[in-house]
Amino acid sequence: MKKLIAQRPILFMGQWYQRGDIIPGGDTKMVEAWLRSGSIREETEPAPEIKIPKKRESGKKAGNDV
Repeated sequence: MKKLIAQRPILFMGQWYQRGDIIPGGDTKMVEAWLRSGSIREETEPAPEIKIPKKRESGKKAGNDV
């Protein structure tokens, strides 16, 4: 997912966004205009890490530690 980060103060839908604030991206025409003017930058969030459980070694059963 992409975040839109303000690079300068922006007044949008009656709300002031300061440098570093996340801007809502619902209005594609405004997003395109902000990108062209350098008023915002896109930042891609890293994908969440998926943890895969480790497989048990074959031949060993849980609880039989001898």
